Amino acid sequence: MKHARLHGGRPAALIIGTMSADERHRVALDLALESLRKSGNLRLRVFGSSMLPTIRPGTCVLVRQTTPDQVSTGDVVLAKTPAGVQLHRVIEIRPDHTFITRGDNHRHSDPPVCAADVLAKWHGVITSEPAESLSYQRRFPAAAHAEGSVMRRLLRKLCA
Repeated sequence: MKHARLHGGRPAALIIGTMSADERHRVALDLALESLRKSGNLRLRVFGSSMLPTIRPGTCVLVRQTTPDQVSTGDVVLAKTPAGVQLHRVIEIRPDHTFITRGDNHRHSDPPVCAADVLAKWHGVITSEPAESLSYQRRFPAAAHAEGSVMRRLLRKLCA
């Protein structure tokens, strides 16, 4: 069985095993965003309750890559934030090309999101069944359904 090797010839498992949880999460998120850029689509499992009742925790959703000019007030978008990514509804589009978003279950708005940080638009629910029991899917919801078996294997290694 061949092992994945990273730059420098070291086995990926050795490098991943030395990463902190935050570093593994960042790598998983980067893989998911790369999958979105390459394929234009990303399936992800929602774990938070901020979008209740529209999107329940554990729901698997499909987002499709978009450009800021394709986003309207009322759309649910996947946006990059300092903490990672969030799937929230656009409640205002400002003249300076920033977006104000808010979770349907929140009373407060999020900080403004610049147009470059709007990554994708919610396209629908794939399934509302409970999340599968794979640890990488619980720990990295944004990357859990990244397209391609190579990415899934890397994500499993990240959580090993």
